[in-house]
Amino acid sequence: MKILVFSDSHGRTAGMERAIDSHPDAAYILHAGDGAREFSLMRGSRPGAAFVGVRGNCDFLLETDDKPPLQTVLDIEGVRILLTHGHRYFVKSSTYALTEYAAENDIDIAIYGHTHLPADLFLPDVGRRGLRLFNPGTVSGSGTGICTYGIIEIRPNGILTSHASVFA
Repeated sequence: MKILVFSDSHGRTAGMERAIDSHPDAAYILHAGDGAREFSLMRGSRPGAAFVGVRGNCDFLLETDDKPPLQTVLDIEGVRILLTHGHRYFVKSSTYALTEYAAENDIDIAIYGHTHLPADLFLPDVGRRGLRLFNPGTVSGSGTGICTYGIIEIRPNGILTSHASVFA
């Protein structure tokens, strides 16, 4: 099962469009906030794929009745995934609060954004099967100049995570 993960698109769709086109086998397409408006426009661009997004700290001005939640938990093939922007957990300073929340709620993968920096950290002693903290970076390149996104593959023998870059 392939999952594409975006965050911090900040009004730009080109990078997401290119990434989605590059992965026709993605069953889930996730967005960790600060781009909820443009992510909602992407729905339908890949029939058959599930699009799930959350709001970030820059999405508070959304003028729609269909506002995404601040966070959500998905169960995909027995893997519990927390999708959040991360600002409520102060991830720019530390991932401690996010790690504590994930451990208390049996989360296997905590996906977050907000920092604009790709991150992938596995904590084997946290939670029931270990905890993976995963940040796809920013698909807009905002603040970094590098447009990145994440790929998560849930396989029978484990979970594979990676980052890729794209021109936006």
